[in-house]
Amino acid sequence: MDYQTLSRDIVADVGGAENITSFTNCMTRLRVDVVDQGLVDIEAIKKHEGVLGVIPGEQLQIVVGPGHAQRLRDSFALISGVDPSAEVELDVNELADEQKAKIKSHHTTSVHAVFRH
Repeated sequence: MDYQTLSRDIVADVGGAENITSFTNCMTRLRVDVVDQGLVDIEAIKKHEGVLGVIPGEQLQIVVGPGHAQRLRDSFALISGVDPSAEVELDVNELADEQKAKIKSHHTTSVHAVFRH
């Protein structure tokens, strides 16, 4: 994967470096915060070689797969001139436990009480 070319293309597709407020990465994704989401061309980002998917939202997530996200982040920092945020460390088990706790907190009816151990 050509990280410099991909970084240049992504910077252009998110509306330029001036539209980037911050960015970071996790194990499989480059996560970019932008000023104006209207300037982001998601379809163009999806077409770049090496991009496995794009998840739009408050934080644009560009999926590049394990082993590529950190390298892309490093190149993206050089190309964009924007100082990256800290790398996001995700603990999948902790995330799953939090999600289960949220779901269980909604199970408060008398029917739910009957089935509790």
